[in-house]
Amino acid sequence: MSSKRLQVIMDEAEYGSFQKLAECVQMSLGEWVRMAMRHFAKNYSTTNEDQKILALRHAATQKFPSGDIDDILSQINSGYTS
Repeated sequence: MSSKRLQVIMDEAEYGSFQKLAECVQMSLGEWVRMAMRHFAKNYSTTNEDQKILALRHAATQKFPSGDIDDILSQINSGYTS
């Protein structure tokens, strides 16, 4: 796996605030930035809301095998109590 270098331009005040945050969690600034970028990438969806709604509408039109709703809910609830 090859490494890539990323250069980010920011003013000194912003740089200093990020550096202090990294120090507070005992990380280097580079390590803190990588962690922040991974966190953002993990929690940010690239699928827009319209695509999600279309996918849900399409799924709702499908006829998948299912059981009785009361049986399903009972099974779900029993999983919480066991």
